[in-house]
Amino acid sequence: MHEKNQFSWAIMIGGYVRHEYAFEALEMFVDMNRSGLKPHPFALVGALRASVVAGSLNHGLQIHAVVLKIGVFMEETVRNTLLDVYSKLGDMEEAWHCFEEMGKLGDAVSFNSLIAGYARLGKGELSLVLYVQFLRTGLRISEFTFVGVLSACAGISGLVEGKQIHALVFRTGFEGHVFVANAVMDMYAKSGELESSWRVFVGTYHRDNISWNGLISGYSREGLSEEAMNLFIEMLKHGVAPDDFTFPSILSSCASIGSLALGMQVHCKTIHCGLESDVFVSNAIIDMYAKCGSLESAMFVFNERSNLNTISWTALIAGYAQNGFNEEAIKLFTHMLKSDFKPDNVTFASVLSSCAGLTALNYGKQVQVHAIKLGFDSNICTASSLAGMHAT
Repeated sequence: MHEKNQFSWAIMIGGYVRHEYAFEALEMFVDMNRSGLKPHPFALVGALRASVVAGSLNHGLQIHAVVLKIGVFMEETVRNTLLDVYSKLGDMEEAWHCFEEMGKLGDAVSFNSLIAGYARLGKGELSLVLYVQFLRTGLRISEFTFVGVLSACAGISGLVEGKQIHALVFRTGFEGHVFVANAVMDMYAKSGELESSWRVFVGTYHRDNISWNGLISGYSREGLSEEAMNLFIEMLKHGVAPDDFTFPSILSSCASIGSLALGMQVHCKTIHCGLESDVFVSNAIIDMYAKCGSLESAMFVFNERSNLNTISWTALIAGYAQNGFNEEAIKLFTHMLKSDFKPDNVTFASVLSSCAGLTALNYGKQVQVHAIKLGFDSNICTASSLAGMHAT
């Protein structure tokens, strides 16, 4: 191609985004602007989607400025994509501002983006308010609407509202959509209604790994570890591949019942699936070994990790503290601080428990000062450890 025009740039940017080469797409958008060409709306949409893939709110803001400069905000795909960018990247204030700017042009897509965005931020009540407003507009409801608002109900344990929405799902014929069915299951599971979640699961013909994960996670969260394990076995029998969401739940169940043998088998399965090094999975493995008393195995997995985080350190420290190895727990905590990792309330509770076990009051006071500086003193878990230490 001898001369690039608006369409050729838009096609190239879109191609990069489809293959998830987000930063390349954004660089191409910058190059197009430098060339002096006015961006086609499709190029803007592509660049905005690239911002989401890259997780870059800053790029989204810059592209928004270009949108306003060339006066294409009222293009349907542009305005909806822009709102979606802010929603998915967590800037709901700007997302709401875009929605208000649309006025009567706000459509089902824009409503769905806002509903899902508030749900992601744990503001389910606002999602429900928007959902009611959406129904009053007479706009056509879709599977995206249901998934967003059911996610909102799950986040706030809104069982009453969730049941009403489930009834509407059934009346409108969306119960056969696997994404909607998964959202219904998740809502019931997170609201503690596991029997209802199970009924939806059984009635879902096309199940995917999200369907299985939702129910396994629900059983694990409610302490029904054996049920979680049995469902995991059924999942494998059905040829459904476990993923980085399945393993943390099932490893938590192994830890809960103190079954080292089962935990080791699940660990082997994570290796077989190539997921042992995933940060969430490896943290769950460390936690399982620690809670099952196999501290040597927990330390081995910990030392093999290159992507340690606060949860990794805390799982190990808590394991040593729970198993009575208080000096080792305190040493690990000191090492954690030297490695520039920020403790959380569980870390402090564990190390202060170790201080109490050793009657190490002086060191405990230092830890207490550190906890207070980080604002954890008022936390119930930490406060109880502090009280226990002073009572020793």
